[in-house]
Amino acid sequence: ECPLDLKEAISTLCFAAPRCADLPELLQVQTLFAAKYGKEFVAAATELMPDSAVNRQ
Repeated sequence: ECPLDLKEAISTLCFAAPRCADLPELLQVQTLFAAKYGKEFVAAATELMPDSAVNRQ
């Protein structure tokens, strides 16, 4: 389970990772988050699911 105080930041990084081709390191970070918090957590952020806590700004 992702800590609440980090959920928005981590979700936003997971959302940005596949969209920022000039920062391939983000994909590596996304993989680490998937291993720690689960593929469902990363998928929810990547697909902008309502409960993902992605900062939309």
